[in-house]
Amino acid sequence: KKDSGLNGGTPLSYLKTIKAIAKSAHYDRLLSEDPFYLLSTKSLQYKDVIKKEVLTEDELMLLFKTPCSNEFVRRTFFWGCYTGMGMGEIRILKWSQIKIDAKELKYTRGKTGNKVVLHLNSFAEKLLFGLNRKNTLVFGGYKMLSNPGVNKVISKWVRSAGIDKHITFYCSRHIFGTRVLRTSNNLKVVAET
Repeated sequence: KKDSGLNGGTPLSYLKTIKAIAKSAHYDRLLSEDPFYLLSTKSLQYKDVIKKEVLTEDELMLLFKTPCSNEFVRRTFFWGCYTGMGMGEIRILKWSQIKIDAKELKYTRGKTGNKVVLHLNSFAEKLLFGLNRKNTLVFGGYKMLSNPGVNKVISKWVRSAGIDKHITFYCSRHIFGTRVLRTSNNLKVVAET
């Protein structure tokens, strides 16, 4: 873990994968013994895992009122908070996936391949105001920063709002999840979005 440069839950996830491969190889008699048989991952679980932070409704409103140096980052971060979409999905979002009259958004989760249909609330609709619909991509009129560039802008923006939390773009999905949980009080609904 120290020498890998990995952090969070990634090292533990890799270790579990390697353990499963070794167990399977031992079962298939490709290995004479399972080298990880006595290694328990339970004591390693989530000790040093960085928890994703979320913003409260008040902090979201504070951030909304705070100027951001990059309009692409501002709009897409809030879009993620109100739709649960990741940056990869937002970068390829097409106008054809949004039905303004029906207040509906349809897309496929990049990570899972699950099809998602969401009702667009009024705030999400307002984020689309002023965007050029002649572009195929919804946010295609903006110069799209790299993911590290996006996170750098978010970090400065959050600090200038006076919020003392480590917020990255990925946190927008967690913010969406907590907002859905707060209103639905149903973990199954959160898991499906």
